Parts: sequence; structure tokens; C-alpha cells
Amino acid sequence: MSMNDGRPMKGPADEIRLKEELASATEVLWSLLKAAKAFRMYLPNNPLRQKFIQDSITKTTGHLERYGQCQFDVDQYTTSYLGTKIHESRDPRESIGFRLYADGIRSLIFSAGLQPAEICDFLDIVGQNRAADTDDDIVTLLWMKDLPNITYVLADDFNEVNAQQASFPADASQQPGIQRVYQTPVEPVVQPVAQPIQPLTAAEAAALKQETTAEESQDPLPEVMRILAAILAGEMGRGLFGDFLEITDNLIGSLLQEGRLGDALQLIRFLQKMAASDKVPPGKREMIRAGSGSGVTAEVVLSLQQPFDTLEDLSLDDLVDLFRYLGSRHTASICEVLGKVQKRKMRKNIITALAECGKDSPRSFYPFLRDKRWFLVRNILTILTLIGDQKCLGSVIALVDHPDPQVRKEVLGYLLKHPDPRARKEMLRFLDDESEPLRIRALGALAAAHWTPALPAIEAIIDEKEFAHRSIAEKCAFFEALGLLAGDSVVPKLRRMAIKTGWLNRSKQSEEVICAIAGLKKVRTPAALEALGKAQGKWQGSALEELIFQALKEYEQADAPPRDAGEAQ
Repeated sequence: MSMNDGRPMKGPADEIRLKEELASATEVLWSLLKAAKAFRMYLPNNPLRQKFIQDSITKTTGHLERYGQCQFDVDQYTTSYLGTKIHESRDPRESIGFRLYADGIRSLIFSAGLQPAEICDFLDIVGQNRAADTDDDIVTLLWMKDLPNITYVLADDFNEVNAQQASFPADASQQPGIQRVYQTPVEPVVQPVAQPIQPLTAAEAAALKQETTAEESQDPLPEVMRILAAILAGEMGRGLFGDFLEITDNLIGSLLQEGRLGDALQLIRFLQKMAASDKVPPGKREMIRAGSGSGVTAEVVLSLQQPFDTLEDLSLDDLVDLFRYLGSRHTASICEVLGKVQKRKMRKNIITALAECGKDSPRSFYPFLRDKRWFLVRNILTILTLIGDQKCLGSVIALVDHPDPQVRKEVLGYLLKHPDPRARKEMLRFLDDESEPLRIRALGALAAAHWTPALPAIEAIIDEKEFAHRSIAEKCAFFEALGLLAGDSVVPKLRRMAIKTGWLNRSKQSEEVICAIAGLKKVRTPAALEALGKAQGKWQGSALEELIFQALKEYEQADAPPRDAGEAQ
């Protein structure tokens, strides 16, 4: 049994070595293909171009260190190694072998000692686009570069060897033959007679100028986007798919940096559509999700503050799609942008979008609960409340005493929706908050939840001397909460307050009656109803009579059975 290149195979170990060598050569060829394409697509200082070049250098030199030589035999559409086909493409742009074959090269040989500079020169020759009328083919350019460790076999030599049925030495160079070609005198070429040139008319010149101007003013980006979309949607291996996916992600990052959010969103939605499509293989869908946002830096995200504040047509759906693409890796940067955006409507949309996209990673927001900017802390609390995250209760409780009332308001809002009993207990601290609206809101929430452990604290505050200095609205809120939580047990006290008569401090007496009525109408028991009736008789003909009448009316409406549809009409 023998190998395809004529070397004897002694056993299974040699077969394994052959497979490893073929795999290594395939990797070398693919790395050269990618690097050659990078020479065409990117400027010399582009990081992607430098990455592909370095990868080709590493794989080629590694192969040579292990096997000593790497010889690729090229046909019009295929490239082989040791007689085994390792690449096939009918697209000239996707094949180095096609260009080598077209210029008369049948074998390309890399030898031990190959330097990185030689690989770069080779890639520059086979990778760059050149005008069709240039006189320099690949053979000539290789000879002019004088690359000692890159040799080749020409078609004429290849045919001659085949005719003689001899083995061409792998390390034979064609440079001497090329030198003889250049030393051979060339017969003078007869120059063709110049044809007369017909000048353009004024109308033709104007039309040509108009077409040229229109073409130059066109934005090439939409065409580039269509090409990328068509390539990604086509059939290709995972390696090549990953390369173009990286190019697309980098393009999205560049568009965002330039503030072209509309164009970036077109590509983002195309990728999101592919990631959700059953027609795309699962492996590629996972590659799209894993690479999402990889081409965007933190600096680019921070630069979004300006378009967020200036663009008028950026919708909530746009922000949701953008934030989903950026992923949790950029949550911190988006929060920084939230802290800088000036437009109130945009801040509201950012908060809603972050709450929608951050459901799976609420911990990304936790560090901002300790931020020194009260408005950012408030917005982060709003996001966590919308998400319904229950794991940050300890961090939120630490903000109950925050110096800014706007932050404390959001803390109370978070505690109101939290099912943990500790949240109700912490709400009691708001009964002594310096902000009256927060005190009233906390009272109403505790009463509505019928959380009776709050009753001792409420009674203690009512009995304090300082309670008399609070507004009538807050006093009524405390007594309403007292009535809801204490029930019949507080009716005797409220009855005494409702019918008490005094000659001094009439305004204080009226306030006590008002507070007593506020509490009684929340008890909703026969005893409370009877107390309200006595109070109505006591204050008949006074300004308080109307207030008691409204309280009794609320009783009737609460106890009346609902009317059916016919009665309602």
C-alpha cells in the first residue's frame, strides 16, 4: 500500500500521520485564502487584516516545522495536497489556485525556513486586485520579489515531466527559467494607427456629468449591506460563515460610532431574523447569538448619547432591538448613557427597553444602586421594579434613608411590589419620612394590604404631640388606615371624637371630627354605621353635616348589590 505522492506507507501509524498532514495543509490553505481576501478588503492598519495575516503565518510556519515542506498542486478549480483534493471553488475570487493556474503555475511549494515577510509578499501578490491590462502576471511578480523559500512549477515544466514520466523534484525553482525569458530580446511591436476621437456634444457631456455626479453621490453602504446579507444567507462552512459574521458585527459597530443607527438596525434585525429562523442550522444560529455585540466597544456605546438626544424617529422598538443585540456585556455602558441623556421621553424609553432586555441579567444593574448620581439610582430602581427582580431586596433596603426623595419614592415603589414580609416591615420606616407624600403613600399601601403589624406604629404616631402639626390630609390618611386595620376595636374611640363638643379651639374640634369620620367610614361595620348616624344628628345644620352625609353615602354604595345590564340602561 502506498500514499498518493509515492511515499511508502508502512502501517496504521503512517495513515494517521498522513491524515494529520492533510488536515494541517488544509488549515494552511484556508488561512492563506482568508488572508488574501483581507488584503483586498481592508487597509493595512485594519486589525482584522492583521489578524488573518498573523494566522496564516502561524499555520504555515507550524506546518513547515513539522513536515518540512508544503506543496499545493493546482488545477483550474481544485487545489490538492499529496494527491488529495483539499479545496474546490469555481469562483475566482474564492480561490488562490484559480489565479495561479490562470498564470501558468501548476504547483506551489513552501519550504522550511520560510520567513513572515515572504508570506506577506506572497499574499500581496495573490490578494490584491490589479487592472486587467497590467503586464505583470503572478509568475513575473513572484520572480521580481525573489522569494527564496516559495517556489513553483510552471505548466511547460509540468507537461515535460509528465511526458518523460519522471518525478519533478519538489524543491526545484523556476527562477532561472524566468531570468532566461527576460534576457531574450523582444521583437518590436507595431503600434496600431490611432483612430479619430469623436468629441462629445454639449448635451452628451452634460448628461455624462450628471450621471457621474449622481453615481458619486450615492451611498455605497446599502449595496455593501445587501452583499453581506446575501453572503451570510448563502451556503458556506462554519469557518467562512464566522469570518463574514465578524465582518458584519464590525460594520455594525462602525455604523453606531458614526451615529447611523438606522443603517445599523437594518443589519441587526437581519441577524436577529437569521438567529430565529429554523432554516438556519442550529450551529450558525448559536454563532450569531454568541457574537452579538462583539464588534461594538464600550466607547461606541457611550457615544450613543448624542444620537439618542438628537434623533426624533428613534422608537422604543428600535431601542429594544439595539439593546438585545448589544447584550448584557454592554449593560453598564448603556446605564452610563442613561445617566447622560437629556430628553425625558428618550430616558423613559431607554428605561422601558432596558427592563425588557434585562430580564435575564438583572444583576448587571446592581452596581448602579450605589452610584452617586441620585437620578441614575432612581432610574435603575425603576428598571428593577419593572423587571420584578426580587433578589436585590437587601441593596434596595439600604436606600430607604437615601437623601433624595425621588430615590426614596422609587424604593417605596419597589417595596410595594415585593412579596417578602421584610419589604412590609421596611415600609414602616416611611411613616416617619420627611416627605409627606411618601408618608401618605406608605400608609395607604400598608392599609390596602391589611398588614395589621403596622397598627401599633400607626397608633403611636397618632398619639404623639407632633401629630397635631401635620396637615389635615395626612391626619385623615392615618385615621383611614387606623379604621381599616383596627376595625370595630377602634369604633368607641372614633365615636367619642365624632360627637365631642367643646367651646375652646373650634378648629381643632372640627379636625378631630373630620378625622373620626375618615376612620369610621373605613371600618364598614354596623357599629361604625351607628356611630356615623349619631354624628350626623349631632352636627345637623353645620358644615360637618355634608361630610358625614358623603360618608354614609359611601356606605350605601359599597353595600348595594351591582345592577344588571338592563337596569344600567
